[in-house]
Amino acid sequence: MRDRLFTIQGETFDTMYKIGYKLLILYLVILCLKNILCVNYKNETQPSVANGSSFSKALSQNLLRGEVVIIIGAIIWLLLLGTMAVGVKQTHCLQGLFSSRKSERDLYQVIELQESRENFENEINEIYEQILPHVNAIKGSFPVDVFVKMVKKTTSSDLKSEFKEIPSAVTNACQHAYLEENRRKNRYKRICPYDYNRVKLSMTDMPDYTDYINASYIHGFKNENKFIAAQGPFNHETTLLFWEMVWQSDCSTIVMFTNTREQQRTRCGEYWPENEERIGRIKIKSIKCSRSAFIIARTFVLEKSDETHHVKHYQFTGWVQKESHSVSNAFLQLYNLTHSKEESSPIIVHCSSGIGRTGTYIAFDHLMDEAHETGQLSVQDCIMKLRNQRPRMVQTSDDYQFLLRMLAGNITHVYDEAVTLDL
Repeated sequence: MRDRLFTIQGETFDTMYKIGYKLLILYLVILCLKNILCVNYKNETQPSVANGSSFSKALSQNLLRGEVVIIIGAIIWLLLLGTMAVGVKQTHCLQGLFSSRKSERDLYQVIELQESRENFENEINEIYEQILPHVNAIKGSFPVDVFVKMVKKTTSSDLKSEFKEIPSAVTNACQHAYLEENRRKNRYKRICPYDYNRVKLSMTDMPDYTDYINASYIHGFKNENKFIAAQGPFNHETTLLFWEMVWQSDCSTIVMFTNTREQQRTRCGEYWPENEERIGRIKIKSIKCSRSAFIIARTFVLEKSDETHHVKHYQFTGWVQKESHSVSNAFLQLYNLTHSKEESSPIIVHCSSGIGRTGTYIAFDHLMDEAHETGQLSVQDCIMKLRNQRPRMVQTSDDYQFLLRMLAGNITHVYDEAVTLDL
């Protein structure tokens, strides 16, 4: 009905326009004809013209006199004014409809714009799902069997994008690490322990040193302070403090994730003695050493004030080649060796900085315990918990991908055979 009204309105104005236009043309034609006939009439009244048209004389004398033309013109203009009046009246009558039409037209434009925007967003979502089908695929908690399938189908680029979304900001204060007397004890200026859970040494008998060491207590999935994540010692002072930490924490297992030298740079000096050596107040003696592919296992006896303490030291040497299958097997075997029994004292884990390889191993242990206890795995939640205890744990996307592959591998038992090192 609305469309029909506006169709009638349009047709009415169109008809009025055509009538007025034709009347105006007719009036102009009459004026032209009058002028022509008037000229002929003047010519016919000249003496040189013998005969004239009786019809032209009649028209010029009777029909086309000035008064008649004026009357005809007045009638035409009255008709035009009447037409305009009718048009104005119809315009006022339909003004409300025009306003309604404009409002409705604006409303329809808004609706069409919203529909267009929704369609565009739907298209973008479809394209996003097609291009990035696995981004955030491992974000959240999943049953272990689902987790293994997701790791196998997720691409390396997707995992890199996923890793970048894990928060990495420093969450607590590190004031002690930046004190003037402690700065020299940090291998890297920006990798320091938080104040609230840093390892504090008792230096009663060593007044020349502060209680600071670049090391942090880290919770396991079930046990508090299951690990100490530490940087590797790199000079005499940090080596002395490292062994003091081993003694004071009553540590019986050390896991080392670095070679003595990598890429022509010293990572960790040989802080363990080959035979017997006194480091500070502690006498350290090596009594056993055995090797397998990418793993070196040692046993040390620590003596101080007629007390003795045995420490097992495991060095993993294959991290720089971690893409190989044999290295993956060695990592899983190392985990089985160090996880074979629960210990009341913390396990010291270190690489060069104490966050990358160290964080990966601790995250692996944490998540394997979670899988056994709950049947679920929540990798990113685990990493965020670790980073709240020590900055930037699981440092790189390569560490993150290695962690996921090792989890999927150990759950499905893809390693070849178990290795037992006689210690």
